[in-house]
Formats: sequence, C-alpha cells, structure tokens
Amino acid sequence: MSDNNLNWIANFIWGIADDVLRDVYVRGKYRDVILPMVVIRRLDAVLEPAKQAVLDMKKMLDAADITNQDAALRKESGQAFYNASPFTLRDLRARARSQQLRADFEAYLDGFSPNVQEILEKFKFRNQIPTLVDADILGSLIEKFLDRSINLGPQPVLGTDGSERLPALDNQDAEIGPVPTTGGGRMPEPEMDRLSNILRSFNDQFGNIAWNDGDKIGKVIAEEIPAKVAADRAYQNAMKNSDRQNARIEHDRALQRVLLELLSDHTELFKQFSDNAPFKKWLADTVFSVTYNPPAV
Repeated sequence: MSDNNLNWIANFIWGIADDVLRDVYVRGKYRDVILPMVVIRRLDAVLEPAKQAVLDMKKMLDAADITNQDAALRKESGQAFYNASPFTLRDLRARARSQQLRADFEAYLDGFSPNVQEILEKFKFRNQIPTLVDADILGSLIEKFLDRSINLGPQPVLGTDGSERLPALDNQDAEIGPVPTTGGGRMPEPEMDRLSNILRSFNDQFGNIAWNDGDKIGKVIAEEIPAKVAADRAYQNAMKNSDRQNARIEHDRALQRVLLELLSDHTELFKQFSDNAPFKKWLADTVFSVTYNPPAV
C-alpha cells in the first residue's frame, strides 16, 4: 500500500472521531475509542470469510461437551485468533434499540479468542461502552467503520470490471499467519510388539472410559496417529537438526495438529485429549516414544 493510501485511511479514521465523538469526548481522548475500533474492525474483516465455519465447529464442539475449544476454533478460522459469537460488525448495524445494541456488541467482543481479549483489556475498551451507549453513538461509530469507501480488510476490493477499487490494508510484518498444517513424509514400519504394547497400555489405563468403539479408538491411537505425527515436516526437521527437548516441542505441536484433523471423525478422542490431562500426557508420551527417531550420529 502506498503512503498516500495509508495517509488517506488515517485521515478517514480520525475523521470518524471528529464526526462521531466530538460532542462526547475531548480530542485527547479520541484514541481511547478509535484505536481499539481500528483493531476490532481489522480483525472482523480478516475473520469474516471463515465466520460460518467457526460457528459450525463451535456448535459441534458444544454438542460433544468439549470445553477446551481454542485450538479447534483457531484452526477453523485459519488464523491465530477467532470470534465465536454469532455476530459480525455488519450484523450489529440494524440494531434500533441502544440497549440491545450494547448487549449484542458486548457479546460480540466476548466472542473473541483469549489472545484478542488480552488486547481489548489493555485498551480498556469495555470501559468506553457505557459512554458510547448513553450518548447514543455506538451504532454510528460501527456504521462509520463499515463505510464502503474504506477497506481495512486483508484483500483488495475489486470493481465490476475486476480492477482494484480499494487496496487491501497491507500488514505483512504484523499479520499472524494461519495455523500450520501437517506436511508429507513417511515413518518406518512400526514393530508389532510396540503396537501391542500401546494397545495394552491404552486398555489398562483408559479402557474404563465409555468409548463408542474402543477397538477402533485403540487402532487410531496405535497406528494412525503415530504415522501422521511422524510424517510432520516440522517434527522431522527437529529430529534431524535439533536436540531431544526441541524435538519433543515440535512433536507435541504435531500431535495437536493431528488431533485437530481427526476431530470430525473422532470427536470423543479429541474430547479426552482436550479435557483429560492424564490421557493427554499418556498419549503424548506414548506417541513420542514410538516416533522419535533421530539420525544416528
């Protein structure tokens, strides 16, 4: 994005402050509202394309009574953050009653992931909401930030002829990329006695869990999960180029990604991994023990 475009966006944003906040805030306090709203609108625009997918995933997780949902929702959003509320900023524009707008806007803020909540807390933005509502300017503020003449999203706005009408807000240095996906690769054929030991340990320690299909889960744990983890490129690179401790860190990340991939087919397995600390530790230790295969020195 050129400096001229960036300056135009900055002037437009601070023009919102003059239009909406002037009679309520002194000029030195504009930033208490404008800066967090810029961040919120930027996140809203980035998350909008995957919004329905995140809501569908949350519905499935809730139905399965899975409480630790953060990793699954981040994966579904394709970002390191998400918003699991039923709203986008555009959904809030039509609220006629200020108190309903306040309730829905607060629910929208509450829907952001924990890492975004930390940002909002640092801004102390929720402290401004009563003032915005009492002055009846919250709706106008949201409407201004949704103005079609400004683009705070990650993709350019194209005209009907396909030409770029509004450039994207370029933020390559600060943008958080999607959660990594697993790579390819191939692990050595596991030894039969190792598979038997995994299944025996699984049945001894966690066979009392009311699995829908304990035999199938045991096979996934003994065969499918180790194979997928061992095929993870980041884990392979760590085994090849780093020590055991760093390899274990990459292994645990790979295992998390594999369990997320299996979520839709094996929800009960993911639930135990997410909510049952002893099971999570056992699975991580077990899979690491059968997949850690550094090159011979």
